[in-house]
Amino acid sequence: MRNEQFHITNQPPTLAERSRSAIESETAHFCTVEQLRQKNAGVLGWPFDDARWHARIPNCGIATALLQYNLNEYYDIPTERVITTPPQAPRSQYSYRRFRHVMLRYRDDSSNEYLIDPTYGQFFRWLGFRQPTAEDIPGAPTEIFPDNLTLIVDLNNPDLAIDSLKRALTNARAHYPVNYPSYRPLHDASDDQLKTILADIYNPDQLQPFRVGYEDQRSHQELRELSQNIHD
Repeated sequence: MRNEQFHITNQPPTLAERSRSAIESETAHFCTVEQLRQKNAGVLGWPFDDARWHARIPNCGIATALLQYNLNEYYDIPTERVITTPPQAPRSQYSYRRFRHVMLRYRDDSSNEYLIDPTYGQFFRWLGFRQPTAEDIPGAPTEIFPDNLTLIVDLNNPDLAIDSLKRALTNARAHYPVNYPSYRPLHDASDDQLKTILADIYNPDQLQPFRVGYEDQRSHQELRELSQNIHD
């Protein structure tokens, strides 16, 4: 059962089609570039069968850095990088550190505000799904995850995206075997619990500005140079 219903309800109807298309396209571009960067650096133990896995793991810092740059450079779409530390999200498996997540905030010409999340797919690990190979789950990640690489949350109507993401999570849990059973803190969570945690993650009252200085700027520069070499 393809997890496609999320693709239907993800995009806010108030967001211009040009912007929606640009955001999704540039997230796919990030996946291609990050796959190339990691191969060049020799840090991938094995190449992902599908480069889209780079949007399904905790890559929020570097993904938003490139996405922000390219949206502004090629589409004149200015965004702000923001970070949240939602208190109700599961903590790290080993260090027990609080979960931190970086996204982009965008205000369109009509003053509608959106959160752009190019790595929402990492939340599936809380249900027990982590970078499976084709041997673990045939067709992964195409079958498990929604078609959309990017989640766009309309802050005037956040339930549209949050409810859709909740359905995608519960659909994956119901139809696919976990491949990382030692860490699945939300595998048995109720629908209400899942929605509460997702709403906490996308709560605009908890957002703070996020600066590049918190991360390795050399990686950002390398990613940007690779991007410019292959950008359509």
